[in-house]
Amino acid sequence: MDTSEQYIKMCDCPEIQDGHKIDDGDFYFRKLPSEEIGDWYISYTSQVDDYTEEHPDQWDYLHSKIIWLPRQDQLQEMAWHVTGVGYSSDLDLLTDFNNFCFPLDDLGIMPHHRSVIAAENKDKYIRQLTSMEQLWLAFVMKEKYSKVWNGTEWTSA
Repeated sequence: MDTSEQYIKMCDCPEIQDGHKIDDGDFYFRKLPSEEIGDWYISYTSQVDDYTEEHPDQWDYLHSKIIWLPRQDQLQEMAWHVTGVGYSSDLDLLTDFNNFCFPLDDLGIMPHHRSVIAAENKDKYIRQLTSMEQLWLAFVMKEKYSKVWNGTEWTSA
């Protein structure tokens, strides 16, 4: 599970946070208000009950900002519904994800110069993503929201 500073920043956006319901097995980043306890920590939920789901504001008993960190399987579930109608098979989803991750593989035998430069730029973009969670999150954000990560925030593609 990626708990890096970059992944936390990438997850801290309304597209990912809005509408998420607390569930068993979720990971959260939480900034703490007290220096004695520390700057931050990652929490893991288990045995979430109906009351917690209906009153998420009371779950934040330290009054600190909580950022949901989606696991890879949760990101893949989001990716299934990216197009509105979803993918017809795992293979279709993985093919699109593969093309997203390996843009240089699609160039063919004699690509146009502009195609090579575009693929190299996409390859450079992909290489800044350092975990599978970051890759899947970037894939979801590109396909569903037409946004790319610029190193500090999501911007329109």
